[in-house]
Amino acid sequence: MTGLDTTHVGLVVDELVAAADRLDLRWRLRPATVTTPAASGAAMAVLDGDTVPVKVIPLVGSVVVGDRVMVAIVPPSGHYAIGWVSSPPWATLDSLIISTNGTYYNATAEGLVTSASVTGTLVAGERVRVEARLPISCATSGHVGRFRIRVTNTAGAIVSRRQHTFDSAAGADTSLYGYYDVPSSGTYVFVLTAERAGGATSNVVVTVTSTVGQVVTMALTRHMGAGLARIV
Repeated sequence: MTGLDTTHVGLVVDELVAAADRLDLRWRLRPATVTTPAASGAAMAVLDGDTVPVKVIPLVGSVVVGDRVMVAIVPPSGHYAIGWVSSPPWATLDSLIISTNGTYYNATAEGLVTSASVTGTLVAGERVRVEARLPISCATSGHVGRFRIRVTNTAGAIVSRRQHTFDSAAGADTSLYGYYDVPSSGTYVFVLTAERAGGATSNVVVTVTSTVGQVVTMALTRHMGAGLARIV
């Protein structure tokens, strides 16, 4: 029996691989830069080393112009963005710092923390992050306060919620954050609310006192690429 000619087999394999490359039949992974939307709702991106954009289906959520993504080339199905080349950037749309001494909330029922709101013009399909930090106190230890970030007013969609139990009447700082998926393009206002959620029956109070460095802060940030346009 004639032995296996490994050299001949190796040449055949090399030729098969080369043919698969010529016919674009092999899965490959390449970095790319997002450019413009596609009519189908996918993205267009330029693969590194190329100049012509190709349609890419993002499997990482919505992307924006300028994002660097890793693209899986899956013939004959197409191109899929399956990860990031680096962490996607975030940019601040609006922020506030309330440092003027005063009481900004003092009640039991859910109500707005006075002057605590951030606003942004948003695009359908994008995800934004809203965060807040505030000084809270109560006349009685054991009080449970509930704090929310909502859209528009006290009846709006809840972006984030946190409950805080006061270990002492002296109070403390608390913080919360959440993500909001924008349903339609427009201007959105995010507000901060507070209420008594249980425990002692005295009011929850949000008080800024500069002597102890207390402030109320809020921030609205969006996932950003090189441009402002969303691709969804």
